[in-house]
Amino acid sequence: NCFNNRKTNEYALCAIKSIFQYLVPSFEDGLNKHYRLELLEASYNAGVAISNNYVGYVHAIAHGIGGMYHLQHGMINAIILPIVLEEYGSAVVSKLAKIADVVGITGTTDQDKSKQFIQKLKDLNQIFSIPTSIPEIQEEDIHYLAIGAEKEGNPTYPTPVTWDVEQFEKVIRKIKHGYTI
Repeated sequence: NCFNNRKTNEYALCAIKSIFQYLVPSFEDGLNKHYRLELLEASYNAGVAISNNYVGYVHAIAHGIGGMYHLQHGMINAIILPIVLEEYGSAVVSKLAKIADVVGITGTTDQDKSKQFIQKLKDLNQIFSIPTSIPEIQEEDIHYLAIGAEKEGNPTYPTPVTWDVEQFEKVIRKIKHGYTI
């Protein structure tokens, strides 16, 4: 995003690398203090990056859904992150490919690495029994949620693409129905 700089990118990439390295082992061995300390540091690094880079449409959408249906913000973010990244499309391919490189995902093209990274997010969600959809979303609420997300996200959030209300509605419908692993 437009608020990125070399230092905040380093914090973000360091956090992502540690999360991919230690999240599952920490879940499987919750008493391992080394894993937990690594995740604590990753959380700090992610917080520094987010505080300086700001957030994007994942949060804009999650705020409305959480507020309307009283669902956990973190859970909503996990569910919708892969969907929003897919919808960003070609605008994020090179950045996701770089992240894929950092976490050890290999591929022949940036497009391939980007898709594999998004799939890895879906796989992590499955490991942690995070749903692939939010069926609580009611069709009659989608337009209202889209208006709220659009007002929150534009122009405040530095996103790779700018969505209008109709695009938010499309994405929220995908979130309602979910994805397949």
